[in-house]
Amino acid sequence: MDIPFHKKVIFVVIIFAGVFTIGIGAGYMIDSVRNKKHSTVADNTTPSETTATISQTEKVTPPEISLTFTGDITMNGIVKKNVREKLDGDYEKIFGAAKTILQKADITFGNFNGTFGINDPERTDSKVAGALQGSGFDVLGMSYGGRDRSVNNLIETSLVIDGNGVLHAGAGRSYENAREPKIIEKNGQTVGYLTFSDNKNDWPFANENDAGMLSADDPQLEEIISEAKAKSDILVVAFNWADKATSHTLRQELLSHTAIDSGATIVVGHYGNNLHDIEYYHGGLIAYNLGNLVRGNGIKPTGIQGIILETGIRAGVINTVNAYGVVENQNGFIDSVKEISIESLVRDKGVIKGNIRDYSEIVESLPPSVTQRSVFRGPKVNKVAITIDDGWNSALIKKALDILSVKNTTATFFTVGVVSDTNKLNLVRAVTNGIELGNHTDTHGWLTQMSDKQIRNEMDTWQKKIDDALGRHYQTSWFRPPFMAGFSGHTKTAERVTAIATERNMKIALWDVDPFTGISMRANAPAITNFVVSNARPGSIILLHFTNEHMSALPDIIDGLRKKGLEPVTLSELMGQ
Repeated sequence: MDIPFHKKVIFVVIIFAGVFTIGIGAGYMIDSVRNKKHSTVADNTTPSETTATISQTEKVTPPEISLTFTGDITMNGIVKKNVREKLDGDYEKIFGAAKTILQKADITFGNFNGTFGINDPERTDSKVAGALQGSGFDVLGMSYGGRDRSVNNLIETSLVIDGNGVLHAGAGRSYENAREPKIIEKNGQTVGYLTFSDNKNDWPFANENDAGMLSADDPQLEEIISEAKAKSDILVVAFNWADKATSHTLRQELLSHTAIDSGATIVVGHYGNNLHDIEYYHGGLIAYNLGNLVRGNGIKPTGIQGIILETGIRAGVINTVNAYGVVENQNGFIDSVKEISIESLVRDKGVIKGNIRDYSEIVESLPPSVTQRSVFRGPKVNKVAITIDDGWNSALIKKALDILSVKNTTATFFTVGVVSDTNKLNLVRAVTNGIELGNHTDTHGWLTQMSDKQIRNEMDTWQKKIDDALGRHYQTSWFRPPFMAGFSGHTKTAERVTAIATERNMKIALWDVDPFTGISMRANAPAITNFVVSNARPGSIILLHFTNEHMSALPDIIDGLRKKGLEPVTLSELMGQ
């Protein structure tokens, strides 16, 4: 059939328009996928059979994921006025040179210090939420920064944040909602975020019926973090502190250590103007206080006001850490960002408020059911107990035995069970020469991540291996938790471990002099000797490890203690058992 010319033209135009529309849609979808910085786990996408087959047959190491963290973001007050007058209301321009760093990360986290509540006279301009998203932020912790601390204001603030494509962490419409981590999937890995407030003047705390924040005093802190880690490959825990101290406090340290031991990969702290140190702890990273990214008062600070922390993580392991110092100009806008040495921020000395770490505060933070069955220092007699942990290297155990023999003194060895088979002769010699043995678990695992059954198995397997090595039953009076995990503020884990140890007639053996955290894991023998001898006092329990540095220091430690009138003995002798 011969189709009229005008109909042919119409037909061609229709086809062209359809193809053009499909092309535009496809292009938009591709660009959207390319530009989308992350996707939440809530997608619940079902993998294809082909994908499932590949994942079952090939174990591919996931690519590195970059996570970036900033300090407080306060964008009300004078800054709000200056943005309107000098930046045409464009809040993104505040971030200046920092914007490139924030945007290049796979996921960027900051702490929003402000409110978007319409009834708050000090509220932040709602445009700020969109500016934060446009500048690279993916997740925000929330802390109070206005006058209205009401539940409604908290809900309005979180809705504005979420409505601009940024997740908020640590607050929810109920307690159960608040304790759910905000999870982002990136590069085949899931990253969870939790935020706790230690500030009683912050937003209200969540309960069964009302919205609010998570409290750092929550008795289920460990469980909340452990459950969040079970849902994510990498877990970030943030704390909004109440203490304005110029260096991090023991409470902050205990809470941060608790978070890492319960499953967190990275802990970041926030509170105002003070920059604190960074600590590597048990495979995790703690940034105690990142200061300010934007201060909000429009007053040019002297020097660096805050840190942008950049981390690279692969398969749950922190591979790289970089730091950038942030400096504001007189308008409250970011003036410059410069890379600074991460080593200048790393805590290399166990100093809190200028004093040697006081382990009595750790013990006092635990319930009576634990402290009644724990020791960290003996009676004030002219004796001290030298205790030595782990024993992975049999040559170093032998070196310790040789030194103790020459010096005609004793000690308590907390060797792990897995080394018993290769150390049979050393263990027999130790017991024969009056050295005491203490239970340090079979594998030196993380007690905070174990069930009661697993903890019992760790203790009992150690006992069996020691008995096999000695050829007889050896009853020890002491159990030492690896890493002190479970006892640095972990109330529930400490209670569980103490109860299980009590079933086996053991007390918990802690310590009060520890050169590993007191100075550095990398300290040399003279520094170790000086630290131990200087800080030992009548009744001290000294923690050493079977390392080259510690064993090299051991002869001088013994001589130095004796010059102070302190005689090294076993832990049981010190405690009068």
